[in-house]
This record gives sequence, C-alpha cells and structure tokens, in this order.
Amino acid sequence: MKRQSKAISNQKNIDKQMKRLHRGFGSVRYLGEGRSKAYAVHPPSKKNEDGSYVRPKAICYVSDWYVGFAVLAAWHAGVYKPGMEEKIQERLKTNPKKTEAVSELSLRNTFPQTPDELYNYCMLLQQYICNSDEGLKVVGDNVGENDGGKTVEQKKSLTVKEVYEKFYESKYGRGAPRTLSESSAAHTRSNFKKLSAFEDRKMDDITIDELQEFVNSINLKRTVVLQTIILIKQLYDYAMAREYCTRNPAKYIKTPDLQEYTHHQDFTDEELRILWGNSDDPIVKMILIMCYSGFRLSAYEKIEIHLDEKYFMGGVKTEAGRGRIVPIHSSIFELVKELVNSENAYFCCRGKDMFYRKMRKKLVQIGIDTEGRYHTPHSCRHTFSRL
Repeated sequence: MKRQSKAISNQKNIDKQMKRLHRGFGSVRYLGEGRSKAYAVHPPSKKNEDGSYVRPKAICYVSDWYVGFAVLAAWHAGVYKPGMEEKIQERLKTNPKKTEAVSELSLRNTFPQTPDELYNYCMLLQQYICNSDEGLKVVGDNVGENDGGKTVEQKKSLTVKEVYEKFYESKYGRGAPRTLSESSAAHTRSNFKKLSAFEDRKMDDITIDELQEFVNSINLKRTVVLQTIILIKQLYDYAMAREYCTRNPAKYIKTPDLQEYTHHQDFTDEELRILWGNSDDPIVKMILIMCYSGFRLSAYEKIEIHLDEKYFMGGVKTEAGRGRIVPIHSSIFELVKELVNSENAYFCCRGKDMFYRKMRKKLVQIGIDTEGRYHTPHSCRHTFSRL
C-alpha cells in the first residue's frame, strides 16, 4: 500500500513538473489510473479554418511519461516508427542513466528553448535511444501522396529555393485558390532576390541567429524589411506544413527597431513657391500637375484629359480609384494644355522610371531636396490631400 502511495506521489510530482511542454512540441497526456499504458502521446495541435485548435490522434500509448517524451522527440527528428515506444521503454529501463538524461532535459527549466536547441536535442536523442542503422527513413502515413514516394528525410533536404518555387506556384500558379495581382507576384519575386545568400541552403540548416542577422542588415525602408520577414515566415510555414523541414526558426525573428523613411512627405508652401518659380521647366510642370490633381505617377500614361469640360478621368490600382473624375485646377490648366500637346505622358520623359530619375535630379538642382531629405512622385499625392 505504501509502495502504491509512493508511486502516486511520484506521479503527482511528474505531472507538476511536466504539465507543459514547449509550444509546438506536442503533449504527453496522463489518462488516469488503472491502465497499463496510462499516457497518450500527441503531436502538436492543428489549427482549424475557424481558428480553433484540435488535438490530433495519439501517435501511441505508453506506460511512462519519459518514454512519451522520448517518442515525441523521435517523432520530431523524423525517426519514429510504430512500435518504437517498446524499444525506447526497454532501453530506458535497462539503462538508468538514459532515463536520468531524458528526465533532466524534459524538465521545464532545462527544456530546449530555441528551435536549434530543440532540433539538436531531438537528433541527440535519436542516436541515444534508437538504432543507429535506422537512419531517418520513415514509411507509411508520413509519406505524402503527391511527393513521388519521397521519404521525410528527402523532403527535409529541400533548399530555400526549391521551397520558394513550390510556394510561388501554389500562390500564383494556375492551381492557386485565388487570383492575385501581378504587382503582388512582383513584390514576392523582388523580396526573394534579397534571400540569395540562403537560396541554395537546406531549410533545416539555417539558424535563427543567421536569419536575425540577415534581417538586421537590410538597409532599406521599414516596409521592405517587413515584407522580407513576412516572406521568410511564409516559406517556413509552407515547408513545415508539407514536412519539407522539421523546425521553424522564422517564428522567432524579431523586427528590428527601424525608422521609417519620410520621403513621401508633402511639399510645403515654400517649396511650392519654388516650384512655381521654375514652372517653365518641363519636369517641374509635371510635378505641379501631379500636386494639383492627385493621381499616381503611372496613371498619367493612360489618363483621359477633357479640356472642354476641364476634368481628368483615370486612375490605377484600386477599383474605387480607376475611372474617377477629378476637376482640372485653374492653376494648372495651361500646363495641362501643354501636356496634351506633348508627345510623351510625362512631357520630356518616355516612361515613369526616367521621370523619377529626372525629378530627383531637378529638385536637388533647384534647392528643394538634399541627400538626406528628398521627395518622390508619391509626395505629390500627399500634397494634393493637403491643399
């Protein structure tokens, strides 16, 4: 009777220490007394479409908490096979030092806290309690129907570029669930180019420290850094869901303390006076037209100008913005008449890229911009909203 009370007391101590495992690791659930295998070993919970979490079916049932913990570690390392828990039970039973090691690492205060620590522990445990000749080959339900019979290890070996190509096709290809704009696709391609240093590396070989150092080194405006972080996280989420990698360091990336660029600030009244003082210049004429009409730069390539009724009709990007009517301000009417007679959409420029460069140079030349502070075509929209 005393022995049974001692066993129950020990069990309560274990439950107190082991009641929570690392988020995303899974769970070892005690089912109560009177069972030969009183612990259910569950993989990480899955998120439903409605946002709720559902506990998946148990991987197996075991008689000891530590065996369940070891099974979860083996499952994460990709080496678990049905029946392996019996072998783990036997090995831990015949070698007290192994039980001691598993017990120590499974305590909350020493449990692996980072993806790298967790992965290294899983791989160590694989060598510690599993046969070395088992390798990482997994059969049965762990092999996806659409993966050409690949083992989990083969799926883990995918590089960043290989995962990106699959991700890009699933998001923008013919079989994508919804049609996204070419602009969105272009942003994704552009952001992936920034990951060129990682594209030939395997997903599992990249550490959180490398990712964080890379993100910190991006010397671009805040929105670009955020978009790059989002892409990295999307790639890892995509890979994890399809077992192309075993760990997700991207979820630990911290956004650097970035100062947003202020190049979209509007033109002040004094700067507008300088522009009007140089209104004989074709570049300045176009800047003034944009400041008093409010369209995006690309809209002027296809904009309709009705001089008789004195209004613009055009717009790009959004449904509400396309085809909208904007009256021609009296201050720029003569400038607009010159624009109508011009051979190019931007007076002396054939395209918006050329105009952007000439605008930058001209504003520095007339004393409005400096190397540390400058305007962009979008500054004209902000000016229009202020006038």
